Amino acid sequence: MGIIEIIILIGVVVIDIATKVLAALFMQDKIPLIDGVLSFIYVENTGASFGILKGQRWLFVALTAISLVAFIFWLIKNRNAHKLARLAIILIAGGAIGNLFDRLVYGYVRDFIYFELINFPVFNIADSALTIGIILLMVYVLFIYKEPVKADEVDDIEKGDPDDGTDV
Repeated sequence: MGIIEIIILIGVVVIDIATKVLAALFMQDKIPLIDGVLSFIYVENTGASFGILKGQRWLFVALTAISLVAFIFWLIKNRNAHKLARLAIILIAGGAIGNLFDRLVYGYVRDFIYFELINFPVFNIADSALTIGIILLMVYVLFIYKEPVKADEVDDIEKGDPDDGTDV
């Protein structure tokens, strides 16, 4: 990983943990930011997104650890990958580490951002990084990624035989 990627990863984790500490210390009551739209409220979530699979701490720890190993392996193996793909993976990994820290240390994830206009589940900075990373990865896959040319296709192109689907 490059130095910028490491800084982004560490930045996501540090900001996530710091804001969770502040939330746990100072948000015993709901704090409206935009009345009826956005508030801060401290919640301890033992499940995943939307509170599903409550109490499955070790399942989430195991899945997150496996995912992080896969992300790091991909980042090392694909050093020359598109910057958007790498940024997406870094944000996803940073968010995963932030929530993994909570699960390991506290047994739950500390959430505090509440978008009450649509009664959206309470979330945190790590969740935001994960979501932004997934959106960026989708943009990359849908609009930027090009399937690599296979060796047999290169041979066909060099021979002047375009792939017209008639090869048997």
